Amino acid sequence: MLPINLTAAEGFKSIEASGAHTSLGSRYNEPWRSYHTWRHPMKMKALLLQAEAEGVPIVDGAAAAAFVLWHDAVYDPQAAHGRNEELSQQLCQLEFGALAGKSLSVTRACEAILATIGHELPSDHSRSPDAALLLDIDLSILGAPDAEFKGYDQAIRQEYRHVPEEVYREKRAAVLEAFLRRHRLFLTEWGYGRWEAPARANLAHAIAELRQPHSTNELGDLNPTSKRGNENMM
Repeated sequence: MLPINLTAAEGFKSIEASGAHTSLGSRYNEPWRSYHTWRHPMKMKALLLQAEAEGVPIVDGAAAAAFVLWHDAVYDPQAAHGRNEELSQQLCQLEFGALAGKSLSVTRACEAILATIGHELPSDHSRSPDAALLLDIDLSILGAPDAEFKGYDQAIRQEYRHVPEEVYREKRAAVLEAFLRRHRLFLTEWGYGRWEAPARANLAHAIAELRQPHSTNELGDLNPTSKRGNENMM
């Protein structure tokens, strides 16, 4: 069992010391991943620890750490919408639960993982009190500097290389447009101040490029009969 009231830094240390996360390295390094590799949760870990160091309140550090490590543990770009998140939270419940037992931290981590299906807060805030910060950190790439954002954009296209170019461009543009229509992308003041303005600029630019007339991209020809793809495309 984990001690109660751990900081995020202590949560990571406890999980890593227990070995509960040992299967994750191979999962995040699956060959079909380009963006959702082990680098993604490690970048999120650094941001979460930065937020904590800067005084951002974190109610349940162990749950926050577990979310970061398990939230994309299952990732199949051809899965049905929401299926990856459902399986990731089940794996978190199993593996993090083996360390934390029936503690509230397990429920909180799993609720935050499910919130990434639509990147919206759970209806019952008490079930995942740190979800706003965790969702902000997960989307922080949208507000990255131009070169980093373009690298992310290209990596997502690589993960969806089974989808023909014209289908990908339409679906990806629709996803990004839905985010851009939101009143705000980042839910905490900490995230909003850092990433909101650059994220909106990055999204607008990416959408404009996707909506431009184009020649067939070689990625879209790898499997022209396949149009199946997770509708998140994030």
